[in-house]
Amino acid sequence: MLTSSGSGTLSRHLPLLRADPRRGVYSTLTSYRLPSGTRVLLAAPVAGGPTDTWRGRRLPLTLGLYAAGRACAPQVLGTIRLTEQADDDDCSFDPYRHQLPHIHPTRRLAHLRARAYAGSREGRDADR
Repeated sequence: MLTSSGSGTLSRHLPLLRADPRRGVYSTLTSYRLPSGTRVLLAAPVAGGPTDTWRGRRLPLTLGLYAAGRACAPQVLGTIRLTEQADDDDCSFDPYRHQLPHIHPTRRLAHLRARAYAGSREGRDADR
């Protein structure tokens, strides 16, 4: 899950309110273990997107996906292209239950995060 954040070494770990979703960086706030090391995952809008709006949102939206470490420049992982608004309003996500093979949450705050996701599942009566 990504949230609006800053792009600097420290600010990518802090949530940041943003009026325009097409401007600025999104990050995982906490680090993940990747084959290349401990990294924060970032997404940022790619320049040259459309200016028309659909239901208050400008689509399609193309985001570059990056992995950023303390002492290295962000590495390009790929792109995400959002073409339409999802019909399902459920935006729940649990990185402890749904991990990619080579991307895992780090141990930092792991106990607290795992309990928070478990509480969220319980509160939503969701076991997925």
